[in-house]
Amino acid sequence: MYVAPQVLAEELKHKSGEVFITLRTTELPAVLRDARDAQTQRFFGIQMLIVNLEIVFQGKPVFVPLDAFWGLTDPRGIEVRELAKSKRWQLVVNGGDASTSYRAAMEFDRRQVHVVRIYSPHSTAPRTTKLFAPVMTLE
Repeated sequence: MYVAPQVLAEELKHKSGEVFITLRTTELPAVLRDARDAQTQRFFGIQMLIVNLEIVFQGKPVFVPLDAFWGLTDPRGIEVRELAKSKRWQLVVNGGDASTSYRAAMEFDRRQVHVVRIYSPHSTAPRTTKLFAPVMTLE
């Protein structure tokens, strides 16, 4: 298991065995910010928005639809876990600030994401679950 540094970043990269992940963020657009002054804005509230998640497994791209990560903000760390008794693995993204913190657990196989569960920091029950239908491939 690998855990990326616990800092805000414009890009987090991770390589674990046959999984290579690149998670990219951008500064939250002004239109989505709240009305706080610029001095306060630097220290509180959402700063970064995840805009891209690229995953390569065994040298082939894994399909990750936009709604698997859209709305996730301020990533502070990622880790990859193999799921016992399964050919699936899990990408866990921890992020947010005090009021918006979350843990997103994304379950994958070698081709695509199957389910995304978003948890509050200290909860064992997900607050949101997204299921994804199988993707047709040309293999």
